[in-house]
Amino acid sequence: MYYILAILAALLLSAFQYLYKRKALLLFIIRFLVYALIFLLLLNPKISHKKEIITKPDLYMLADNSLSIKYAKHTDSIRQLIQILKQNNRLNKKFKIHYFKFGKQTHLLDTLQFKDKQTNIAQALDKILFLSKPDRTSPVLLLSDGQQNFGKDYNSINFSSKKINIFPVIFSDTIPPQDIHVDLINTNPYAFKDNKFPVEVFLAANLNQAKTVNFYVRENKKTLFQKKLQFTPQKKAIKLNFYLPAGKLGTHLYVVSLSPFTGEKNILNNHQYFKVRVIDNKHNILLVSDIIHPDLGAIKRSVETHKNLKIDLTTPLKLPANIRKYESVILYQPNTEFKPVFEIIKKKEMPWLIITGTQTDWQFLNRQNLFFNKLTTHSFENYFPLKNKAFSLFKLPSLKVDDFPPLKDFYGQVKLKGIYDIVFYSRINGFNSKQALFAFNSQKRQAVVLGENLWQWRLQAGIEHQIDQFDQLLFQTIQYLSLKKNYDRLKIYHKNIYYQGSPIKIYARFLDKNLSPDLNLTPSIELRSKQKTLLLPLILSGNQYQVTLNDLPPGKYQYRIFDKHANLSKNGQFEILPYNLEQINTWINLPKLRRLAQQTNGQVILASYFKKALDNLLLSANYKSIVSYKSTEGNLIDYKILLFILLVLLGIEWFIKKLKGSL
Repeated sequence: MYYILAILAALLLSAFQYLYKRKALLLFIIRFLVYALIFLLLLNPKISHKKEIITKPDLYMLADNSLSIKYAKHTDSIRQLIQILKQNNRLNKKFKIHYFKFGKQTHLLDTLQFKDKQTNIAQALDKILFLSKPDRTSPVLLLSDGQQNFGKDYNSINFSSKKINIFPVIFSDTIPPQDIHVDLINTNPYAFKDNKFPVEVFLAANLNQAKTVNFYVRENKKTLFQKKLQFTPQKKAIKLNFYLPAGKLGTHLYVVSLSPFTGEKNILNNHQYFKVRVIDNKHNILLVSDIIHPDLGAIKRSVETHKNLKIDLTTPLKLPANIRKYESVILYQPNTEFKPVFEIIKKKEMPWLIITGTQTDWQFLNRQNLFFNKLTTHSFENYFPLKNKAFSLFKLPSLKVDDFPPLKDFYGQVKLKGIYDIVFYSRINGFNSKQALFAFNSQKRQAVVLGENLWQWRLQAGIEHQIDQFDQLLFQTIQYLSLKKNYDRLKIYHKNIYYQGSPIKIYARFLDKNLSPDLNLTPSIELRSKQKTLLLPLILSGNQYQVTLNDLPPGKYQYRIFDKHANLSKNGQFEILPYNLEQINTWINLPKLRRLAQQTNGQVILASYFKKALDNLLLSANYKSIVSYKSTEGNLIDYKILLFILLVLLGIEWFIKKLKGSL
C-alpha cells in the first residue's frame, strides 16, 4: 500500500513539474524515477537474496619426508607426483586438496627435505582421521614406502568411525632386496674373570638363492669367534650358541658381524654391538662336616668345576683361624659340635648353606633361631624334588629333576620364616607336600637343602647328560651366597647400548625400608652429555617408575636418578651408537600398504598410472560436491548502487535543462 502511494506521489509530482505547464516528457520520466527512488529509499523495504554455496570434497595428500626415501632414491618420484597433482586443474577444481608431509611428526607441506630420521605413518593417518568430516568420504593419497620405525602399527588403526579411502602410491620395485642381518643377541651382562661366558645370536636372511657368508665376533679388531654359514631361501634363520673368554677386568665392547655378499645393498644391519662387564669373583668356600659322606666329594667336585671357586673341607673342631677369608660356609648335617661354628657365622654375619640329613641333630638346629625349623619324628622319609616355576632370586639352569632319586631326611613338618624363595618343593609318594626341599632366605644370604644324597643327584644328572646343569645349580647357589649383600633400595634397569633413533627406556624401582615398592615418590633423572644437561621426571608405571628418551644424538651419557623425599640416588651410564633406522629397510612394504588400502576401500596405485588414477578420482561418484543455498535479508538502502543511479539521473536532468537553457 505504501509503495503504491509512493509511486503515485512520484507520478503526480513529476507530472506537475514537467507536464502541467510545459511538455517535457523526457524530464518527466527522469524526475519520476528520481522521486520513485527517493521514496523507496525512505520506505527502506527488506530485500531477500539466495546465495549458492558449493562445498568441494576434501582430498588429502601425505608425502613421506623421511631419510628412507632419500636412501632408496625416491625423492624425485615423490616431487614429480606432487607436481602432477598441483598442475591438474580439473582435480583442483573438483577437490579441496590439503598437502601434508610426515616423518616422526606430521606438518603442512612447504618443502620436502627427506631428512627425518624416524617415520610415523600411524600419526599422519590419525591426523587425517581427526581432520576429515564424518559425513563425507575423502580420498587420501599416501606417497610413502610403507616402512615405519616409530609409533603404533598403522595397520592396527580403526578406520570405521571415519569415511576415508587410502590410496598408497607405489613408486618403485616392491620386491624386498636380498639381505642378511643380525637379528638378536642374548648374553649375560656380567662374566667372571678367567671363565667363559655364553652368547646366543639369532641371524636372519631374505634370499632367493643360497648365499655363504662368514660370521665373526670381534673385540678391538681381534677375532674371538668365527664360523662359515650358509643361508638358503628355505633356511632363513640361524641360531648360534658359543662361548667367549672373559679376559681382563672391566667392560668389554664386542661386535657381531656378517660378511656382506655380492650385491647386498643394506650392510648396516650386518653387525650389532654388545657389552659384557668382566668381574673378579674368586671365592673361597668352607665346607664343615663332622661325618664322612659321599655328598662331600660330590659337592667339592661340582663346585670346583668353576675356576673361581675353591672349597676347603674341615670339621667343626678344626676351624681355620682366618675364617674371614671365606665368602660363605657350607654346614653339612650340623650337630651339637657345630655350636662354635654358629657363634662365629652369626657374629660375623657370614652367608651359609645348611644341608641336613639322617645324622642331623634337629633339636640343636631348631635352637639356632634360623629362617627354618622342622618338627621331626624318629622315622626317615624319602623326599623327591618338584621344581618351583615361580622361583625368582636368579635364573635357574634348565635342570630336569622329574627322574631324580629322593633325598633322605627325618620325617616332619618344615616351617619357613620371614621372606623366602623355594627352589624345589618335596614330593612324598607322588604327592606334593607343599613343603620346601631347597629354599633361600630372601632377606639374607642363607639357604637350606633338607635332605642328604646329593651325590645321587649328580650321578643321575650325568646319566641324563645334565651334569653341567647340576654343577651350574650349585655354582649359582654359592655365587648368590658369596656375593656381598647389598640392601639396594634403588634398582635401575636399562640396556647398556642403544642404537640411534630407537627409543631409550630406563626403569627405576624404589623400595621402602621394608623392601617393598614405594609408589608415593616423585623421582627425577638428570641426564648429562657433552652437549647439554636435561632434568626430566619419571612416571609411575605399575610398581616401578620409567622415563622414555627420544631423539638423542650418538654419544656417551651419564645420568643420576634421585628422589629427595626418599633420600636415594644412583648414577649410571649408557651409550648410543650411530645407527640410522631409516637405512635398514628401504624397499616398498607392499603387503602392509595393500592391507591399509583394503581396510579403507582404497586401492594401491602404481606411480606410472598416477595420472589415470587421478582421472578415476574425477569420475568417481563417491566424491561429489555439495550444493547448498543460503538466504540473506538486507535493507534496500544498503545497496549503494541505488544512490549512484539517483545521482546519475539528477545529473542527466541537470545536463538536459542546461542544454535547453531552462536552468
